[in-house]
Amino acid sequence: MKREVEVIRDTETQPLWEKFIKIVLIVGASLTVYHYYGFDGLVVFLCSLVFCGSIIHFTHRWKTGGWTHSWGLWTHEGDSLKSSRRLPRAYYMVFFLSLLLALTTTVMVINTFFT
Repeated sequence: MKREVEVIRDTETQPLWEKFIKIVLIVGASLTVYHYYGFDGLVVFLCSLVFCGSIIHFTHRWKTGGWTHSWGLWTHEGDSLKSSRRLPRAYYMVFFLSLLLALTTTVMVINTFFT
């Protein structure tokens, strides 16, 4: 858990303003889904988003051996995790694709099962 907190708090890889923008996008998308599809749509959207995010998170965690060796963006140095560089553009593409996939899943599920 200690390493998880280090990854979250690391501001070299992803500055606070970038984390803030991600939160604003997720909240904005959630409010939009709630406006158009109600509570059921919001639940489907959030579940889809959590599912997509979990796949990305656990894939990265698996490839780093639970943050115990270097892979991709991270360089393992002893007992702490150090960022090797800023997040690449591919990370943001994955984030936006996850958001888009969650929105698409929401629309499909609502239109199929709740209409």
